[in-house]
Amino acid sequence: MAITVDAEKAPLLSKLWTREASLVAIGSTLIGLATLFLFASASYFDATRQGMDVHFGRGLWMYAVGFMPWFLMAPAVVMISKHRLFGQASLIERVRDGTMMAVTVFTIQFLNMVFVLAPLIGIPSNEMAGQVGLQAWIPDLMMFIIAVLCGRMFVRPIPHEIAPIDDTPAPVEIVVKSLSRMDIVSSDDVMAISAQGNYVALVTQDRELLHRATLSTMRNQLDALGFIQIHRSHLVKTKEIASVHRKDGRVRALLLRNGAKLPVSPRGARLLPTIFGNTDA
Repeated sequence: MAITVDAEKAPLLSKLWTREASLVAIGSTLIGLATLFLFASASYFDATRQGMDVHFGRGLWMYAVGFMPWFLMAPAVVMISKHRLFGQASLIERVRDGTMMAVTVFTIQFLNMVFVLAPLIGIPSNEMAGQVGLQAWIPDLMMFIIAVLCGRMFVRPIPHEIAPIDDTPAPVEIVVKSLSRMDIVSSDDVMAISAQGNYVALVTQDRELLHRATLSTMRNQLDALGFIQIHRSHLVKTKEIASVHRKDGRVRALLLRNGAKLPVSPRGARLLPTIFGNTDA
């Protein structure tokens, strides 16, 4: 029977073992080897300058043993930092995971110095444990910080969904003044506008309001809001047209949703095909 691992149940494992993690491991290994060689070379030249009889190979081997845990831990620190410390976890989870990772890394390095490196250089383990001071941890602390920062470099920005831009013009508020009151009418509520001398009648679902303005002024003001001029005396909002009436092969009138009937001029009839299709058919 085949055994499968659910990535949702083991998210960290599935994220760590990736092509990116392999590249991190290879890169950190190469950097570690270069750093190891530099440390060993610097120590060798410093010792020979002081007249000490040292062997470069032995010094390189001791540094290799001291750095050995980092060859294994550095890739893991980089990837865990990426997904846990700089991912979408909460602050408490980041502090918890960062603390656990730091304690684990420095514990492993301490055990390596006491039980592996100490016997190699001929120092009892208990003496090595007592001689490890803060200065000895500086290289490890620097490598830990570098590995964490490398994990931060691998973090990709979280894509955010861009809300669609609503380019629909905002409705216009029309202030209608009379001797005794002032009404504010939204263009959303206006179904049609009819010229009446020096005024226009704003036709809504249930009433008409006289507004002191010209039809051309209202057309220019409301043209972007879906109003068209169907007659020299009438503007209508296209979405409020319920039906059109034809006579002698041409549209002669239209009916609004509130039941009002308005005439349509030949010029106005030519605008209607863009709304209702070919009205000449």
